[in-house]
Amino acid sequence: MTARSHNRSRTIPLAPLAVLIALCGCANTPTTSPVQSKAVSAVPDSGGADLSLALGLLYKGDAVGARKLLVRVLKSRPGDGTAASLLRQIDTAPEALLGTESFAYTTHPDDSLSSLAERFLGDPVLFYALARYNHIETPGALEPGRVLRIPGHEKPEAPRIKRPAAEPRASEAMAKPAEPHSVPPASPAINPRRANQLREAALEQMNRGAIDRAVALFQQASRLDPGNALIQRDLDRAVRISRTVHAKS
Repeated sequence: MTARSHNRSRTIPLAPLAVLIALCGCANTPTTSPVQSKAVSAVPDSGGADLSLALGLLYKGDAVGARKLLVRVLKSRPGDGTAASLLRQIDTAPEALLGTESFAYTTHPDDSLSSLAERFLGDPVLFYALARYNHIETPGALEPGRVLRIPGHEKPEAPRIKRPAAEPRASEAMAKPAEPHSVPPASPAINPRRANQLREAALEQMNRGAIDRAVALFQQASRLDPGNALIQRDLDRAVRISRTVHAKS
């Protein structure tokens, strides 16, 4: 029951690594530079930074490098649930973790392994086990139209809900009133093109593991295009992932 593998990958523009899940696509980036290697060996207890780097390496397919960092995280923080989960996903056969029953799912352009793990398995951190389950060597490179095996039994999916246009933000609603006889203040600049660029940058940051930076970029994009349902959905997902990650750290 193996899904067909494709070499063609969806590439999203990239930027710096930060705090968590390398949530989706950086197959062409070098896994670790000599400078990073020296930094890793020089810092005795880098905790969250090591975890962030490990996540980034896993999204690039470097399980060996990620494992070394995760072992170090657990030595300094034995109760770190995210590190323990990722190490288990590296060392344990995916069928042992996720079961052998599965159903087929065809990926959409906005899917990532972390979002699918959150949606079907209830935990975005299980992205690496899901990648191994489908023989995907680079979890960050997931192209649309690929048929995946999803563990478990297929359940009727609720239709994707289109969010209504965003309500005016409190800061906008409380804008300073115009003085008598003055020209009314200009409306907040709406720039859908720039908003889309910021969304792409935010997705790139998620794929690199910089979940907090991704949230900030999604928020900027939402302000520039407040009625964009895609941006609002991505922002909500990034916030949920950020909460999950920080709760497990």
